[in-house]
Amino acid sequence: MSPEIAIPFIVFGTPVALTFIHKYFKFREKQLEAQGAHPKLLEAVRAEYEGKQRDLEARIENLESILIESDGDLERRIAEKAKRAPLPGATPSRALPEKSSLDAGSHRAPQE
Repeated sequence: MSPEIAIPFIVFGTPVALTFIHKYFKFREKQLEAQGAHPKLLEAVRAEYEGKQRDLEARIENLESILIESDGDLERRIAEKAKRAPLPGATPSRALPEKSSLDAGSHRAPQE
């Protein structure tokens, strides 16, 4: 790295890094003080979040069971529709005209 690029990074980056490090360690110190001073409060908050997590997991399991149940129902309905007779007038072989008849019609001159 050339000195023209490195010097500005060092000059402006050092105060930013020092400020970040100072604030980070101040934050960690406050966290440690809070853990030592209010362990019951932290336990209450942790228990609340664990309860919410259990509730969310129960809801997800319920939704998964509903989805699996409806998936089986969907397969049954598809099988019933496949067993039904085709509509009158429908050709079961091909729904689109053959390619050779399309090619032959495209070479004709437009009619006026």
